[in-house]
Amino acid sequence: MKYLISIKWSNGEKSLVLLTLFLFSFQILLSNTMAGQLGAIEQQGNFLSFVNLGFNQFTSTGIHRILFITAFFILCPKSEALIPQSLVFTASYLVAEWFTIHGFIEPNTYILNSLVMLSIFAIGLENILARKLKVENTRYLLLFLAGLIHGAALGNDLVSSGTSLSKPIATFFSYSLGLISGEILVLGVLFILFGKLLAEKADYKKWIVNPISAALAIFSLYSIFKMLSLTN
Repeated sequence: MKYLISIKWSNGEKSLVLLTLFLFSFQILLSNTMAGQLGAIEQQGNFLSFVNLGFNQFTSTGIHRILFITAFFILCPKSEALIPQSLVFTASYLVAEWFTIHGFIEPNTYILNSLVMLSIFAIGLENILARKLKVENTRYLLLFLAGLIHGAALGNDLVSSGTSLSKPIATFFSYSLGLISGEILVLGVLFILFGKLLAEKADYKKWIVNPISAALAIFSLYSIFKMLSLTN
């Protein structure tokens, strides 16, 4: 705790930490006042229920999203690299989510989930092969393509849940607000852990980036083979 206090924080970084704490506290209150399960969402169908569902899809049930954000974040966990990477990923998954909710994209669930895990493998492998702790242009292309895949998966989760989508536009905005809130919470926690506590350690890439990226890559390949085996 003393080490955290002694670290110099910019105004933007302080805002991120405060927003992270607020979202964490808000979610605890929200979860205590309404059920976050899909059945309860279907019955309630109000704004906060879809916000809660989106938040849970990105945090408690959306482990794939957490793993992916961890994969792209750890290579260069600085605030100046965080914003553009996050914006590219967020914008692309919102676009794909919109088209999926409105029925323009009808993805195969098994293939889509395999592609989600493949995106984690691709980013993890790029982390290992990277010579410097720097975000290259190819990273943004991967983030854009991965965002489309994750957005289709998030939209497909909502459509497949059987939840009434009688107001698709309102549902999209409330569900997306929950997703973005969950994403900010994950990024805030990762920023504190890696950006402020670990990034300045000696041999950060050797002892932190490479092992974590390798673990994520191996786990993603295992998940792909496991999912594909279920289709046989």
